[in-house]
Amino acid sequence: MSDHPRIYGLYGLRVKTALPLPCAGTDSGAAPDVELIEYPPSMFSASCAQPRTVTQESELYQCYSLADGSIHVRWLRLFEFLVSASGDRIGWRSLNGHSMESLQTYLLGQALSFALLKKGIEPLHATAVVINGQAVALLGDGGYGKSTLAAALLHLGHRLLTDDLLVLSEEDSAVRAQPGTPRLKLFPETAERLFARTTGTVMNPLTHKLVLALDHTRCHSQPVPLGAMYLLPSPRSRCSTISIRRVPQRRAFLALLKNTFNTSIAERARLQQQFSFANRVLAKIPVRSLRYPRNLELVPAVAQAIVADSERDR
Repeated sequence: MSDHPRIYGLYGLRVKTALPLPCAGTDSGAAPDVELIEYPPSMFSASCAQPRTVTQESELYQCYSLADGSIHVRWLRLFEFLVSASGDRIGWRSLNGHSMESLQTYLLGQALSFALLKKGIEPLHATAVVINGQAVALLGDGGYGKSTLAAALLHLGHRLLTDDLLVLSEEDSAVRAQPGTPRLKLFPETAERLFARTTGTVMNPLTHKLVLALDHTRCHSQPVPLGAMYLLPSPRSRCSTISIRRVPQRRAFLALLKNTFNTSIAERARLQQQFSFANRVLAKIPVRSLRYPRNLELVPAVAQAIVADSERDR
C-alpha cells in the first residue's frame, strides 16, 4: 500500500485513499467526497464502547448504528468498517489478512454504500454495460446472473461500466450512470466459458467466486446516459424462451425499491429519500423484465437480445 494518498474518481465521487485503487485518478484540486483510511483496532474498540443500536445482525454479518451517527459494519473473519456520520470517511480493518482484491470488493461496495446513503445518494444493486454510447442496467439480487450477462455482453465487444453497485446522477432531463471499479465477479466455470479466463482472486473463503480485474479496453471510465433497466428473473423461475417486456409503472417502482444495494438502513428519512429517487428515475427511464432459460449455454443469446432491444430505443 502506498504511503501517499491519491484522489480517484469512483461512482461520481472523489475518493481519497493510500490504497492503490484500480480506477482512474483525478487531478481535480477539489476536496475529496470520501476518504478511506486503515484504522487500528483501538479505533473500533473506542467506537464500539459508545451506545449502539443493532441495525442488522446474522451469523456472519453485523451492522450497528452508533450514538454519534456513525455506522459500524463487520463481516466475521473478513473485514470491519466504520462509516462517519457525514459519510465523508470510512475506516477499515482486515480481520484475517485477506487479499487487496477482496478488501476492495467489500470496501468499495458494501461499506461505501453506507457513505453514499449518508450523502443522499441511493445506490442500486445492478451491473451496467455501455452499448452504443448508453448504459443498460441489469438489476437483480445476488445469484441472479448480473455479472454473467455482463461477461457475455463484454464478449460481444461492449464495455463494463460498473459491476454490482450502480450510482445514478440526475442532470436536467437525463439520468447518467456513473463508472465503478474495473472488475467482474464470476464463478470459475462462467469465467472460462464466457470470458476465456480461468484465474482470478477468490472473493472470500465462503465462495468460489473470483474477482477478475479488467483492463481499460473492456471498461468505460466516464459517466454515460442510462438508456434502460432490465429486471433479471429469479434463479428459481422457469421458462423456455427469451422474452423482454415493458414493466408497468407500479411494478417498476417496487422493483427499484427491492433492488437497492443497501438493505440495512430502513429509517424513515432514508425510506423517503429512496421513494423520491425511484419516482424521479422512473419518470425518465424505462424498466423491462427479462426472462430466459437458466442455461449457461444460452447466455450469449440473451446478451444479443438485450443489445437488439436497446438498439430499438435509439
